[in-house]
Amino acid sequence: MAQDTRKNAWINNGTFAISTCSGTPRRSRYAGQALDDTASWYFFATIHGQYVNQQGPTPGYPDWGYLPAPPPVPNSPKPSTSVVKQYWGQCQHQSWYFAPWHRGHLLALEAHIRAEVVAAGGPATWALPYWNYFGPGNDYTIPLAFIQATLPDGTPNALFVEARYGPDGDGKIYIPTAAGGAGHPGDPNFVYGIVTQDCLKNTIYNGSNAATKAPGFGGPKTSFWHGGGNSGNLESNTHNLVHVYVGGAQPGSGNGGLMSDPSLAGLDPIFYLHHANIDRMWAEWNSAPANKNPTDNAWLKGPAASGAHEFVMPMPGGRA
Repeated sequence: MAQDTRKNAWINNGTFAISTCSGTPRRSRYAGQALDDTASWYFFATIHGQYVNQQGPTPGYPDWGYLPAPPPVPNSPKPSTSVVKQYWGQCQHQSWYFAPWHRGHLLALEAHIRAEVVAAGGPATWALPYWNYFGPGNDYTIPLAFIQATLPDGTPNALFVEARYGPDGDGKIYIPTAAGGAGHPGDPNFVYGIVTQDCLKNTIYNGSNAATKAPGFGGPKTSFWHGGGNSGNLESNTHNLVHVYVGGAQPGSGNGGLMSDPSLAGLDPIFYLHHANIDRMWAEWNSAPANKNPTDNAWLKGPAASGAHEFVMPMPGGRA
């Protein structure tokens, strides 16, 4: 059986010559897509989090409409109330569901893009690449394909977004890992500290012991939990820090980048390469013989086992 193995986005120096990694770039993943299309880029962003459907004295704040283009983000047409309730705003943070929920989100988007790749004559083994900012050399910098406004043929590059400001607010995107910090000595903007993979030294998924600080590698026990509280160690550092350093803030206005806000992050294509790396780290943690995922029924079957929200993703041809 063909294997759809994810590959490092820094193959071929992170450029558009990444046929072994992520396929041939299409003209635009945004063109002609609607917010009510469950297979669209925007819909997948709302699955993670969204401001489109918020209520209150400042509905929709900060509203996708304030974001600088690209991408041009639609606020309508909205899907039905039942579809919104089923799919939108269901990402799990500060929860032991953090890692498995985001794996499901990745797998669903990956399946939709693979179907398009195959339809265009590409390989059935296509898979999302990952950005391993802990890799050698300059791998702590964003792959080059994400910082060019146009494709090699001069058409718009859908991997580029304007609201991606970086740790120094200058649009230069890199992660202050040990290597990244050494490459930017004395930088005063590393206010959240150095990004590490120390969480891989943890030996238990939930709880604490001599090798694992609370609440554990994977996070605290919760039911359906859209966020708030203490992040698990994988989520705290590495995941959270990469988000805030990539998103950064716009000089002058102080507006955060897409990756800085969970309700906007899914609009940035680099979100998926970051999460593919987080997923890779979870797999690496699992590869240690002593490290085990929870066996609780509440974790294995998700919050739906206790009558809470069901984890569900739109897949090509149906849902899963």
